[in-house]
Amino acid sequence: MVLRPLHILSTQSCPGAGRAVLLCLMAAFFTCFSPDAFCQSFLEQWNVHSASPEPARRGTWLDDLRRRNEGQPVSPASESDAGRRDEEVSEEFPLDAFHNAPTSNPETRRRFGLISSMDEIEPSQDELPEAAEPVPPVPEMPGQLPASELELPNYDDKPELRREIITPGQVFREATQPCYDYQMLPGSLLYRSYLAGEKEPRMQFLQMYDMKSDRRLWEAVLGGRVGIFRYGELGLNAQEAFQLDLEGAVFARVLPDEPSAMLESSDYRAGLLGTWRFGNAAYKAGYYHVSSHTGDEFLLANPGFNRINYVRDSLIVGTSRDFAQAFRIYGEIAYAIGHQGGAMPWELQFGGEYMPAMSTGLKGAPFAAINSHYREEFGSRLGVNFNSGWGWQSAESSHRLRLGLDLYSGPSLNYQRFDQYESLIGGGIWFDF
Repeated sequence: MVLRPLHILSTQSCPGAGRAVLLCLMAAFFTCFSPDAFCQSFLEQWNVHSASPEPARRGTWLDDLRRRNEGQPVSPASESDAGRRDEEVSEEFPLDAFHNAPTSNPETRRRFGLISSMDEIEPSQDELPEAAEPVPPVPEMPGQLPASELELPNYDDKPELRREIITPGQVFREATQPCYDYQMLPGSLLYRSYLAGEKEPRMQFLQMYDMKSDRRLWEAVLGGRVGIFRYGELGLNAQEAFQLDLEGAVFARVLPDEPSAMLESSDYRAGLLGTWRFGNAAYKAGYYHVSSHTGDEFLLANPGFNRINYVRDSLIVGTSRDFAQAFRIYGEIAYAIGHQGGAMPWELQFGGEYMPAMSTGLKGAPFAAINSHYREEFGSRLGVNFNSGWGWQSAESSHRLRLGLDLYSGPSLNYQRFDQYESLIGGGIWFDF
């Protein structure tokens, strides 16, 4: 009855193909929104909501989602269109109500922050891979026993056949273990020289003033200490290794106020040391030789000078410990198995020093060190040396360059005058190995 006037209107106003198109559009429109279909859908939704034990708003996609998750019945139209409705956000509900409401669509929950990872999203039936075709069994070879008669080895009786299970923790722990190897001519020392040690092999030039004898002195050192062999952890900051070191130096005392700046005396030192390091602790043990000689020009200018043959051939052991990569304390003891010229067997050194590790930069860092030296021939009298200033350390080796002041009080640093005492003050430059 409704279509009759429209049919007459279309036949009179739209001839030909246009008339056919218009008829199709009008038929589709009235078919989708016919009163019968609308009433049928309304009754179905009303019956579903009336049967629900919990009252809820009718006609919202959020109610349909809640009902479906709780196992309650929903309308067929809502069930078929659930995927599309999960993607729509209704302006009828606030954001808090949306986040607190459950939804069955994992993709929607992920987009609005209801789940934290795509790993929780289960694939839909359309995304599941097709089942692979069954693999045909492998034909048995002639003379081969069937699989049911094969005997598997008993690993309980043969532990050597049991395969060890390696956990991820063991893999990462073994990967972080240091590399141990042999190395010739390592670039650093495991046991560093003492910064304030008076007879440590190094490069040095100090201009000093002796307040007791009222004269100027140049204390120059030409020498060094190097590693010739290492076994253990390699690198500059090795924490567990053994190393063999070779050292040698000449300690010259020059009188700049005398003609031609004559050489008063020179003390020679040579040694072979074995050194160890275990974390912050380091140890050394070995042998060293010290002998003192007078300069030729000084003997000619002072014919009455009584030259002595001061010699020490000593066995030495020592230890040091680092704190906070800047502080260090140490101590060593030596026993001379051969000695001449008034030298006695026992010798002891101990002290401490401060030099930050950040001194590797161009800016450098301050340093301070003190050393006490005991020799048996002087009884209870100690020689104490203190120096302080500014220093730098190589980032590729243990070499150190320092500029600063130096103070010394005690037995003479010139072993030809071992029976005299000095009070020296001055400064200069040190290059330590």
